[in-house]
Amino acid sequence: MITLINARSKDSQCKYNSNREQTNGNYIIKGRTSNIPCIFNFNPIVNKSFIICFTIFSILLPIGIQPQIESNYVFAEIDSQMTNDEVEYSDEENSSLSSTSESKSNLNVKNPFGSTGDNNKKVKTNILSLEKTSSTESSSTSSSQSAQAQSSNEVYGDFNGDGFDDLAIGVPGETLGSISSAGAVEVIYGSSSGLSATSAHADQFWTQDSTNIDNQAETGDMFGRSLVIGDFNADGFDDLVVGVPVEDLGSSINAGAVHVIYGSSSGLSATSAHADQFWTQDSTDIDDIAEPDDQFGSSLTTGDFNADGKDDLAIGVPGEILGTIISAGAVEVIYGSSTGLSATLAHADQFWTQDSTNIDDIAEFSDKFGSSLTAGDFNADGKDDLAIGTPFENIGSILDAGGVEVIYGSSSGLSPTLAHADQFWTQDSTDIGGSAEPTDQFGGSLATGDFNADGKDDLAIGLPGEDIGIITDVGGVQIIYGSSTGLSATSAHANQFWIQDSPDIFDSAELGDLFGSSLTTADFNADGKDDLAIGVFGEDLGSVINVGGVEVIYGSSNGLSATLAHADQFWTQENVDIDDSAEASDQFGQFLATGDFNADGKADLAIGILGEDLGSISGAGAVEVIYGSSSGLSATLAHADQFWTQDSTNIDNQAEQSDFFGFGLA
Repeated sequence: MITLINARSKDSQCKYNSNREQTNGNYIIKGRTSNIPCIFNFNPIVNKSFIICFTIFSILLPIGIQPQIESNYVFAEIDSQMTNDEVEYSDEENSSLSSTSESKSNLNVKNPFGSTGDNNKKVKTNILSLEKTSSTESSSTSSSQSAQAQSSNEVYGDFNGDGFDDLAIGVPGETLGSISSAGAVEVIYGSSSGLSATSAHADQFWTQDSTNIDNQAETGDMFGRSLVIGDFNADGFDDLVVGVPVEDLGSSINAGAVHVIYGSSSGLSATSAHADQFWTQDSTDIDDIAEPDDQFGSSLTTGDFNADGKDDLAIGVPGEILGTIISAGAVEVIYGSSTGLSATLAHADQFWTQDSTNIDDIAEFSDKFGSSLTAGDFNADGKDDLAIGTPFENIGSILDAGGVEVIYGSSSGLSPTLAHADQFWTQDSTDIGGSAEPTDQFGGSLATGDFNADGKDDLAIGLPGEDIGIITDVGGVQIIYGSSTGLSATSAHANQFWIQDSPDIFDSAELGDLFGSSLTTADFNADGKDDLAIGVFGEDLGSVINVGGVEVIYGSSNGLSATLAHADQFWTQENVDIDDSAEASDQFGQFLATGDFNADGKADLAIGILGEDLGSISGAGAVEVIYGSSSGLSATLAHADQFWTQDSTNIDNQAEQSDFFGFGLA
């Protein structure tokens, strides 16, 4: 059985990398990160027979092919035969979906992308992982997707070095001929007039069957489920990393893999600047070995951990087994060099687990260490640091409370001792607001940015499972500020805990909103302070469920504020001048990314809408782009908003059922 995940965040977007620019002593950070959050039905024909789950976090990685139930949040449409008390939530690993096999048989979950009626309800429940099937097979078991922390998968990326950021869009449900869910990545290049499929550079459509790409497309690979950008050979052209976390390697099902396509003056190319690379845990000189359900590549992020001017790649392996500890999780780090990523040239690769020497805490069953990733320079020493989400960490008897491990960079690369002792953050850490509770999944999403412009990166941590009083799955976001001594909840700035009921925040906390399920950061109004975009993909608008929304909180000299520098904004498809309209199960905001697509000095926001239907094509997916301005994000001021689908003019390929265009962004 497989669990999938994808995510992208500013860590996915906000890490410092070799492309960073410096202005008046303050860094303009360009960072990248990617994590995966949803489950896909591998056979679109029988799509409506399965639970197509979206873990409560666009982030949590579906890991385990194991036939066991995991505690995850999902959205499902429940047949009207089922009553509310027929679905129960349990934190027990091997509990059943309900108290009786009879009620279990009544659980008729429909395609969450389909239309919904009055009898449909949001449900917090347990789900089984889907078995990976051939194009002619199907599975009647519910699917479970390990909510992989979807760090805000944002990434700045200029693939052709023309000064305009470009956008990579995951299409993991793409079918190639008879190969279902093979996956693909669409690349749209930036220009003086913003993203364009023609003007600066023709768009590109990448698959594992593209010319000169290693490996080949196979059923259920879901190429493009995670994405991240970095300049690994420091040639001035950004490179694209494409995660294939459910890639099979021989008999190792869902072992996972990562493709690297290098940038050049003519854009991404598998040959011209550098031959593409195909990394697995069986690659030469890579620590450990490929095993079933490792899901190598489920989350991705980049940063310059040894300050040599070349970006390095961190790869989440949340399904990694350590001895007898199933799904303990791990993170593989491959360092950049003048010839690109290498496991030996500039620095030997590193393999981090919670049992690594000097790492706080210990590896435990189903921690899924590495479900989300992000990077930033938290102590301003010039070396990027790595934050690792462990959203299923148990704190004492508190199940799935979650935690975040931080390993600091040094001239020798990541080290838990050399430059700074590692840190392990939970909601029970000293001076952190709130407290650890069951299924909070602290660390479900991650992003970094400098919200108060003090030169130190700050860490945003999503808790999409946070309950507020009796309202479940409301979600929240913790902010821990950087300082000269690293992340601190007190020294530079008191930590902040944001929810939709925080003062001056638009809208209000509601059941199943999942505020914080995705995160990304950028400077949307060019005031020198990074701003935070927060995905709320479970947001309902009136009676229309799971429409989704995005909350934007602007930075100031005092840190994030809903009033000081700029009033907060709440974006949905019903906002004035936003293309299209809100529909049930669109899940607007499940994926986020940023870039300056028109090079006007203001960052722009790309929003994934993977549940978008196009006419009768369910689950086709779409991406909304809102451009920055001196007044912040606007659908009209600097540039009219854009609404991209595979049916947009001059976009390669065409929209098809369950393509999930926009599932990952970078």
